[in-house]
Amino acid sequence: MAEYKDKLAYITGSASGIGRGLALAFAKRGSALALADVSEAGLEETKALALAAGAPKVTTHLCDVSAIHQIERVAKEVLDAHGDVHFLCANAGIGIAGIPFSSVTQREVRWVMDVNTIGVYETVRSLLPSMLAHGQPGHILCTSSLAGLLTPPGWHHGIYSASKFGVAALAQGMRDEIGDRPIKVSSIYPGMVRTNISNTFRSLRPTGGVAPQLPEGLDMNVAIPPEQAAEIILAAAEAGVEDICTHPDEAREMHEAYSQRVKAGIAASAAAIERLSKAEAELPA
Repeated sequence: MAEYKDKLAYITGSASGIGRGLALAFAKRGSALALADVSEAGLEETKALALAAGAPKVTTHLCDVSAIHQIERVAKEVLDAHGDVHFLCANAGIGIAGIPFSSVTQREVRWVMDVNTIGVYETVRSLLPSMLAHGQPGHILCTSSLAGLLTPPGWHHGIYSASKFGVAALAQGMRDEIGDRPIKVSSIYPGMVRTNISNTFRSLRPTGGVAPQLPEGLDMNVAIPPEQAAEIILAAAEAGVEDICTHPDEAREMHEAYSQRVKAGIAASAAAIERLSKAEAELPA
């Protein structure tokens, strides 16, 4: 079991959704919290809920994770206010779907990558040195998505998936640096969770883009509450799981579909190489 009391959990994207769910889950376990988000009102709501749930101390920090200087400012604020960070949740993210590849604007592409991928990198980079320096057990949780396992065909999800595929690679890079020190790193692959991610996209996206169309086959009836997702995440993290899925059945199906496609590509490539080799062997000397 992880130790939560007298520990600090720093959570980005904690004004709503999975971030708020994680905040309440840590609060119930007795952790202090540092909450970061772009929504001041949402942060204050999460703070009140977390204090009521048992968090001994909660600080809030306005932060846009697409802005490096804000990430660095908040990291300093967190260390000054709390001291050591033990649980680092690089959770802030935005969704984008239902917009054809060539219709997504360049500003939107950079924005999505800055928040979902670079934001994870910069958030961890800002605090990893201090976590390594204090030498205590810790855990870094990086939020990806089921779309980080497979880009759902027909959903016009390519940009979002690309931003989330990168999170797992970043997580492995963190493990390589941490080595055998007592800090674990997990990638989180949420399925359908009742969050404000779509509304956040609409309210914060750069101007000038086309209206997204709701992807066919999107069934919100299978969505789980963020509090349930958070409990799954922490239970798996306590068990040392590196790739955490809130919807294992859907994750398994998507992973197998991707694996089969890659296996087919490997087999076809090997066959192409064999044909080339035969053709070269048949050439006149």
